[in-house]
Amino acid sequence: MSDELDAPPSLGVPVDPAPGPANAAGVSVLRALRTPFEAEHWLGRLCVTSLWLCIPVVGLIAVRGWASEGMARMLQNHPDPFPRLRLADFRTHVRRGMPAAAVEFFGIAAILFAIGASVFLINAGVWATIISGGSLALALLGAGVALGAALCGWVVLVANAILTRAEIMGRLGQALGTGQVWPQARGAWGQTLRAYALFLPLSLGLLALGASIGCIGVVPAWVAVQIAATQLRFQLYQAQLRGGAPALTAPSPRLLPSEKRLLSRGKLEARAK
Repeated sequence: MSDELDAPPSLGVPVDPAPGPANAAGVSVLRALRTPFEAEHWLGRLCVTSLWLCIPVVGLIAVRGWASEGMARMLQNHPDPFPRLRLADFRTHVRRGMPAAAVEFFGIAAILFAIGASVFLINAGVWATIISGGSLALALLGAGVALGAALCGWVVLVANAILTRAEIMGRLGQALGTGQVWPQARGAWGQTLRAYALFLPLSLGLLALGASIGCIGVVPAWVAVQIAATQLRFQLYQAQLRGGAPALTAPSPRLLPSEKRLLSRGKLEARAK
């Protein structure tokens, strides 16, 4: 058998096609942030992915599909879950990425709305304190802060759960399953909020570091953040399973078109030998 076939990770072939048990390790934001830089050719991966993002709209959707493929392969215990980007897989990644891209778009809109509503509630409390003063105004200010924080936290929990469902299940209808999102989100709600409270500022720092290299450096940094966020959602999904959330039904493991081609070529070469 050829060397190509003897090294499944390079082909993206799962070592263990069966989903593994829930990881006993805790959620680590730093582990997620290290993931984009642990691959052997991590710089080339970030640069090639950045080139895909130059394609308007569909390039972004394809990258989301590629990240979703990485999530699926992490569930399969793959040692190098994010496959090499090849043009032969572009359409496959676009189809795979449409549910996650739609969820991400509306999720970002919902988070921005929650932040805006929080600012409005806090400002209302501040003006009430300035105008009337007294304990009632302070109570209104405290209530505004608490309601704003609760709204932002709820949106983050729900958006994380729906995006995880879209990446694993691969269908938007299943990701939005009525009555199934909240049981998953609350499975590790405390860990989820703590993780994002740390991940968001660190990811912004990574983007700022990319911008400091030059405007073009923001794009590879954004790709690194996407990979890290996918790995973080994988960890949170494992924590949700440990918290009693139901396991999601993922499609059967499959090779990408380019991997099928490489596998067929390897078999032909093996027969020729």
